[in-house]
Amino acid sequence: EEKEEKITLDELKKLATDFKEWRDLNAVPFLTHIRNFLAINQEQDAIQIAEKRAQKIAQDIAKLQKAKVKNLTSFTKSLQKAQGFIQEGKVINTAAYKIFTKEIEMFFPTTTSSPTSSESIVVPSESKGESKHLTTISPSTTTSTPSSSLVQAVSAEPSLRDLVRQSLEKVKQAYQVFIEMSNSVRELLN
Repeated sequence: EEKEEKITLDELKKLATDFKEWRDLNAVPFLTHIRNFLAINQEQDAIQIAEKRAQKIAQDIAKLQKAKVKNLTSFTKSLQKAQGFIQEGKVINTAAYKIFTKEIEMFFPTTTSSPTSSESIVVPSESKGESKHLTTISPSTTTSTPSSSLVQAVSAEPSLRDLVRQSLEKVKQAYQVFIEMSNSVRELLN
């Protein structure tokens, strides 16, 4: 005969509290890192698209110059302004990526010693070059919370999300210049 295990209300509350604590310490930070990674990469894509657009506009300006269209200096200056915004967005996005990598290093600390547990995991990491390497992480080298000095170092920097927003704003400013240039070309050719 199987015995039914009955759980009391207090045990259920304790279980719910334990689960919430686990979620807050493990799942929420992990999901935050995933969202940050996606935001940074999507912004990098937006920057690349803006750079391609600027290249096409530069080619169009060159064609207009070959066609001996006059008064193109303002277009060249506007294009340089847009390219400056794109470059600023790129620099800001790089700063966001650096913050992201610091956060990941705190969340997944690495070690150079050999693992002491059979429960070790192997994760990809990047070296200074583009080649990928595998880093072994064992439970004995990880901590559930980062040291306070590391938290202070990251919190003293601008927010990763704020940097991604600033980068996106720079790309928007570049596209505003592109739109203004387009309107001016229409007026010039009419």
